[in-house]
Amino acid sequence: MTVCGRGRRPRLQLEPRKTLSKPPSQRWQNVCDYRSYAGRVLSGQAPRGFGENLTNEMKRTERIALSLRTSEGAASSELKHFGQKTSEFRAFGLLRKSNDNFVLTRKGKELADSVAEVFL
Repeated sequence: MTVCGRGRRPRLQLEPRKTLSKPPSQRWQNVCDYRSYAGRVLSGQAPRGFGENLTNEMKRTERIALSLRTSEGAASSELKHFGQKTSEFRAFGLLRKSNDNFVLTRKGKELADSVAEVFL
């Protein structure tokens, strides 16, 4: 939340849909309704609407799914238990090896959700 002003009328900018993650093991989402979000923030309350504790397995699967979508790709060590699948995706032209990582090809990016789902 930021308070911005131009001229005489300040305005309040809110980002109620942001999902935040703290490194250790918690994740939460702020309330979605901007009125509720503003009311909570302005009254000094936390704008959290949903929260959960992340297990190591949840963190691992999210790390794979998100890293596949980056230009660096997913570390080979993260996908070592999926040797046959990575070979198939490479044969189909969906994944390529770059340094010690697997990176989605242009064709793979079009099917990113389906490719990532196999590794989860």
